[in-house]
Parts: sequence; C-alpha cells; structure tokens
Amino acid sequence: MEIEGIFLRAPFKRGLLAAALITMSMTTPAWADDGPDLRFSATFADQAYFVGETVPIKVNVTNVGNKTATGAKGKYTNISGSSPFIPTSEWREFNPGGIGATVAPGQTKSFTMVARLNSFNGGDATFKLAVSTAGELTPDDNAATLTIAMVSPYTRAVVDGTLFGDEDRDGVLDPGEELADTAVQIRNNYSGSFKEVRTDAHGWFSFTNVAAQRYTLAFKSPGWANVQKQLRVDGSDRTTNLQVRTVRSLEGTLVPKVEFHENRYRPGDTAQVSIWLANTGRFDLRGVRAGCDLNWDDSHLLGSDDPAHWGVLARSGPGATIAAGEVKAFEVTGIVPDAAFDTGSVLLTCGFGDHFEFSDTFPVVEASARVGA
Repeated sequence: MEIEGIFLRAPFKRGLLAAALITMSMTTPAWADDGPDLRFSATFADQAYFVGETVPIKVNVTNVGNKTATGAKGKYTNISGSSPFIPTSEWREFNPGGIGATVAPGQTKSFTMVARLNSFNGGDATFKLAVSTAGELTPDDNAATLTIAMVSPYTRAVVDGTLFGDEDRDGVLDPGEELADTAVQIRNNYSGSFKEVRTDAHGWFSFTNVAAQRYTLAFKSPGWANVQKQLRVDGSDRTTNLQVRTVRSLEGTLVPKVEFHENRYRPGDTAQVSIWLANTGRFDLRGVRAGCDLNWDDSHLLGSDDPAHWGVLARSGPGATIAAGEVKAFEVTGIVPDAAFDTGSVLLTCGFGDHFEFSDTFPVVEASARVGA
C-alpha cells in the first residue's frame, strides 16, 4: 500500500493507518502556499459628513504571497443606508472595467479614491471595498467594510451670536463694541441658498430652522473688514452664542515705507532693506507682521517669511508692537532671485498688519531696485 509516497507493508493495524492519515492531513504541503495573496485596507477621516461632501479614502493593496498577482480588480458593494458614489475610475489601475493591476510579491500599491455623498437614504453609508485576483490564496482578507457617518439633512439648528467691531483690536468684546442694525448673512455652501438678518441694538443676530450643512457666515459694512466665517451646522451647540469679530481697516492708520539700501544688485546678492512703520491711530498695534510677494512674482525678493532675514516682522515671527503715535524702524535682508536678472529688477511688495484673517485691510507698499550682471 502506498499513501502519498509512503509505503506501508502488511501486517498494518487499522488504528495505525488512521493515525498516519491524521498526521498527514495536519501537515500543509509546500505547494499549497504558492500563489498571490493580496491584503486590502482602507481608511478615511473619522467624522460625520454632510450630503454633497466628498470623502477621500486611502487604500493599500499588498501582495504577501510568493507569486505575482495579475488582473487584480476592485469592487464596490453597498450594504446599507446611504450609498456613496464611487466611479470605477477611482480604482485607478484596479479599475474593474480595465485589464486589472499587477502586484509583485512583497509590493504595496497605495492610492486615494474619492467617494461622493450625493444623497441621504435614511442613515449612515455602510459599504464594502474589495480586490480580487486569479489564484488568490486567502480571499477573506481582500476586503474592508466601511461606515461613513452622515448628518441627516433633516436636522435643524440655530445659528446666533453677537457681531462686534473690535475698536482696540485686543480680540475681546468690550462694552460699546456691539454693531447694531447691521446685516449678517449665512450661505449654504452646498446649495448656494442664503438667509439674511439684521442685528439688534446689542449686536445680536439669530437664524432659526437652519438645515444641517456647511455654511459661510458673512458680514460686510463700510469702514470694517469683511468677515467670512465657516460654520458646521450639525445640530450641536457649536453654532450658538457665537462672537463674530471684525476690525477697522488699517489703511491710513498704519503707514509703511520700505527702501532698498542699494540702487543695483546682482542675482544671489543679499539685499538690505529699511522699513518704517508709523501708527497714526488711537490704539497700540501688537503683533504687526509682513505679508509679502502678494502677486507670486518670480523676481520678488526672497526671505520675507524667514525670521532669520526679517526678524519679528516675518510672517512666521511674533510680530512687532507699534504704539499709538509711534514710528518704528526695522532693518531686514533678503536674497535677490536669479529670475530678477531676466526682468532687470528685484521687487518688494508687502502688506503690514496685526491680524492676517483681515489681511485685505492691510496697507500695501512697494519698492524696487535694478538687477544686472
């Protein structure tokens, strides 16, 4: 008698034969491990999403087998609740309508697919993403079941708060800074629809019965910086008792002047620049910094965002304090870019101010110097 290459000679007891068969069944032949073995994972930011939003999903496909996977294709299956829209093209080379991907042993292929939440069908979106290939050894680990939490569009909430003009620019609502009888608007970022109310004598505004979605709260009034505040309306209390702040324009209050030390430079030179900032207002200005290269010009002086060149005035720096009625001088440096040789001049264009969320109200100043060989 021969069993898988083992010769058994009579006499042979039945119990010994059973033991031999059991032993052989527990031993996995080497050839059983040959083949591709894909492992699949998918992750996304864990939060509640609104109808109309997109969800980036990071996908990893790894072949842990000892044979190359060929013609590997992806598959989407809706399980329950809302159904996200994932075009087959989002599968990239794993596109189920294509020839499929090739994944060598030990290779990982990573990509990001985007799911769009076009509708709400009564609950969170639960679905399965999977990949498959011919000769797959362990198909059980080729899929991931995901649930994207969704905010019901039938949720209603209140958006209210106080609008104030921060006259002393200290970031705090002080008595008398409330802006009365002023229009405030919220715009639905998905549908584009909007509502508008006016503040009462205490600067208070209130929107009721606001459908869940992302909104832009906007305010615009002569003499004050425009406000566009992003809101997430999801039925929580995060949109109530808001304090919405605006400030006066710094045009005419903060007066800047900049000047190159030399009239002519060469590419790669370190240029020294003098800056004067005059505060003609009634309140001290704190944290004043520079925002330069406003037009993304290739011939603009380099280094204005680096504290090593611009010290406290650098955008990433702590900022300077300019007292009311004070004129303060600064010396800064920058590198003349190679592109300035082509234009024949190096430029410096900067806005100066204390709060970059209101940078559209910053006074802007320009200077230039010639560049040659």
